[in-house]
Amino acid sequence: MKKTSLDFAHSYIKKAGVTGINLDGYLYANPDADIFTDEKNSGLMIIKERRTLLHSTEKDFLTKAYNFTADDSFFSCVERSSAEFLAKTKGARLNELCHILSYNKKQVDCPPIDNCLTIKEIDLKDIDIINDFYTYKSEDSREKLFREISLRTSSALYDQKGNILAWNLLHDDFSMGVMFVPPLYRGKGYAQIVATDLIKKVIALGKTPYIQVVYNNVASLALSEKLGFKKIFEAYWFSKQ
Repeated sequence: MKKTSLDFAHSYIKKAGVTGINLDGYLYANPDADIFTDEKNSGLMIIKERRTLLHSTEKDFLTKAYNFTADDSFFSCVERSSAEFLAKTKGARLNELCHILSYNKKQVDCPPIDNCLTIKEIDLKDIDIINDFYTYKSEDSREKLFREISLRTSSALYDQKGNILAWNLLHDDFSMGVMFVPPLYRGKGYAQIVATDLIKKVIALGKTPYIQVVYNNVASLALSEKLGFKKIFEAYWFSKQ
């Protein structure tokens, strides 16, 4: 494996098409990440700390890249067939399988907002509320969420008293995530309001909005498709240990 340039990565991602959307998003948010390919330029691997993104249609590249990474590496959003190949041949430990969906509408249809409500970026004072409702809450999740809200744009809905009613943010691969409406405020269309607001912000930055939905999360998948997202491929998260 050899280090390569951001220009090569962008060229490779363009050729990869829809299955390179997470690579493009991650490099946009993390231009300081290390980028690798092989002597044949037959794949792309991005590494930052323990996080690894991997893409290739060549099994030889996948094997070499996997062997190159540290034993405590974890891999995110690797296309399903590539991940299953590494699980079968190298013992990779597959975790969640997800649908990857990209925004597929030419126009963003924003639902109306009551005059008593305000749509704006997430206020960091609400970090504990967001962390408490986070599906993957852990010892490290508050810091992770704080960093994501601080570094990237987000969308949240507030009432006149400053209570947060719904929220949506961008992960470090520039995917939309953590969209949530507390039970008390559900059934009022708040999820659609924050999602469409964030979609508009991502498009304004020149990127294609996309999301990652856990395979068996039927409700989130249905909402995503209602918002105008379309399934483009399936991907696994996995680790070496």
